[in-house]
Amino acid sequence: LAGLPPQAGGEDDVKIKMLETVRPDFPFLLTGVPVDTVLICGEVYEATRNKYGAVCGICENGQKLGVKPGEFEITEDAS
Repeated sequence: LAGLPPQAGGEDDVKIKMLETVRPDFPFLLTGVPVDTVLICGEVYEATRNKYGAVCGICENGQKLGVKPGEFEITEDAS
């Protein structure tokens, strides 16, 4: 994620714009993840990025949902 290195010790707050709609994989829904855990294409969400660069968008219901490169773009550093 060029231009926005994650903080050295933990998570880095960013904002992401979704390029496609993302929902949890089916097996996770069987474990009790709320059905309304979704990141909708075209919407901007608060997100976190760990020291390895993995990004999780924060859904409207407060759940974190991991996203893959190509599913989103970083719009700004939220901190």
